[in-house]
Amino acid sequence: MASEFADEVGKGSIRSLPSTVNSVWVGGPLGPIISACLTSFLTQGYEMVLHVYDEPKDVPDGVTLADAAKIFPLSKVFKNRRTGSCAPFSDIFRYRMLTMDIGMYVDCDIYCLRKFPNDRYLYAWDYWDPQKIVGAILALPADCPALAELSEIGKKSSFARPWKRQFEEKTCQLFGLRRFDRLSYGDLGPLALTWYLKKYGLDTYASPTDRFIVDDIRWQRWFDPQVDIYDLISHRTLSVHLGFTLRQRMSDFSNIPKGCIMDKIINRELRISPLSDNLLRNSAME
Repeated sequence: MASEFADEVGKGSIRSLPSTVNSVWVGGPLGPIISACLTSFLTQGYEMVLHVYDEPKDVPDGVTLADAAKIFPLSKVFKNRRTGSCAPFSDIFRYRMLTMDIGMYVDCDIYCLRKFPNDRYLYAWDYWDPQKIVGAILALPADCPALAELSEIGKKSSFARPWKRQFEEKTCQLFGLRRFDRLSYGDLGPLALTWYLKKYGLDTYASPTDRFIVDDIRWQRWFDPQVDIYDLISHRTLSVHLGFTLRQRMSDFSNIPKGCIMDKIINRELRISPLSDNLLRNSAME
């Protein structure tokens, strides 16, 4: 089944990537970093749609707001019991959203550097764990069978992880130990995404790790005026993921060194040369 479906993909079922980019926000004000990230997609010519339950007061001009409750009701929103994060909820949100065929999904802390390729199968191997596929940037056709199974997860309140021993998983599920808010980090995200994409042979379309860079560990470099953005990215990098660790260190925006990469991001001054059509096409094939 996996190879059969992958063959069909290869015969031309990849459609052009839509110009609409979607993200979801659950919480209060966006803050300078999230605002800058949303604006970066507008700069690249995308329509940026932010799905919210309550309208933040600091939404950047040009960003379109949408009612997140039309995809998942507010009563279904949950936080991880250990971390207090809504990130696992955003995983099931993006799967259902993609079945509606309204555009691609990006995490709202993704900063877009260059236009993405015209590829409806868009996701990448994890920058720090190349055995996993991450969905921080995610595009799948609405009729993709892997997406259908991923979307089914959100119809329940617990998840028996298919890559584990099923007797144990079903037993734990019976006793409430596999409720969404009790699952480990990544169970609803990279681990589930990787499992179902591999099931249908679609892991072969995952982009290289340096295409969408996550740079939590080397966070100091983003605040060093001597470091240039080209020191942190490759020739085919299309975006950077300003992850949770980096954002947590941004409690005081008044003391950011002038001229550092983060200063340029927040002040909408970061510029990078676009990829040529040939380089973009070759980067998609690597």
